[in-house]
Amino acid sequence: MSSKIRIYPGVYDEMCNEHLFEYSFKKTFIGNTNSSEANSFFRYYYENERKMLEKLRNRTYKSGGYREFIIHEKKTRLIQCLSFKDRVVQHLLFEILYKYLDPTMINTTLANRKGKGIHMGKILEQHYINKMGKDSWVVKGDISKFFYSIDSDVLKALLERKIGDKDILNLCYMFIPNKIGIPIGNITSQLFANLYMGELDHYIKDDLGYKCYIRYMDDFVANVRNKQEAQELLKLIEEFVTEKLHLRLNDKTQIFPVKNGVNFLGGIIYKDYARLRRNTVRNIKRKIVNFSKISKDMNTQDRARYYNDKLYSALMSFLGLSKYYDCRVLEGTIYNAIKFCGIGNPEIKSIVNQYNLYNPKWKLKRDTLLNMIANNAIYAIQ
Repeated sequence: MSSKIRIYPGVYDEMCNEHLFEYSFKKTFIGNTNSSEANSFFRYYYENERKMLEKLRNRTYKSGGYREFIIHEKKTRLIQCLSFKDRVVQHLLFEILYKYLDPTMINTTLANRKGKGIHMGKILEQHYINKMGKDSWVVKGDISKFFYSIDSDVLKALLERKIGDKDILNLCYMFIPNKIGIPIGNITSQLFANLYMGELDHYIKDDLGYKCYIRYMDDFVANVRNKQEAQELLKLIEEFVTEKLHLRLNDKTQIFPVKNGVNFLGGIIYKDYARLRRNTVRNIKRKIVNFSKISKDMNTQDRARYYNDKLYSALMSFLGLSKYYDCRVLEGTIYNAIKFCGIGNPEIKSIVNQYNLYNPKWKLKRDTLLNMIANNAIYAIQ
């Protein structure tokens, strides 16, 4: 595990420039266009930019407090959210940290990294399954209450080993407000979490020499030759996670033969095919049914607006997954969802009418459909 300094003194001044601030503002503003706070900042952008950069350059910037709320989706989670201007500064810091610290991570750490993601994980795991053979075993691990359990002392010690610029460090500390746990709502928390678990990555791949290893945030899998090797590796991982990272593996952590399929990244992965989890398909169907019930008595415009707010992102996510998994039920789900959602675009109507539920040619149109949805065509009510 390398303790080499990656961010040297002077990088803080590199961060405090107008072009990077504008880029950070744009990235933060996306998804917040309906926020009065964000629009107020945008309305007086140049004045706000000048004030914020002046505070940063004078080292007088202080982050405000957190707004807390709870979401109930799969799990109940406490979200801590900063004000819009603090999120712009946080994004500014994130860009600098990512530039210098991302190269320290192993190639098979896939969460929140450019050019990586769930789909690369599925391809890599299939490669490892075939490489290790049909009699190989898998160690699948998951950290219990990961974000809420990160020890800030361990995290700060890790950052101090990699960051030699004291001003960057002080700014990092502003976004680590708790003794135990880091805020889920912070973009920097994603990077901090990756760096934190990076210690385990280097331990498994570099120190122990297990090369067939993938991690997506707090979920990880390692392919090994046999059951005995899997048991030994799991024991070593449990000791490292407990003693070095002050975390705990949860009850879903297990070892199993690869022939059972690897339940990882939203699907069940086998050596020559992969299918979506049943609950993934069930969730998207439930969202469509709920949309149907709630929007039944709405007029066309309200229905389109409600679709845009509540169902659009779920369908996009589902379509994105569909390109990488072998799951026939997908065509029917997408077909019914699109046919139902009050479409005003003739081109999409022709696709829906031409390719029915069981027509294999429907797959050929999936990318075309995805592009149309991405361009907001699906809810462009005339």
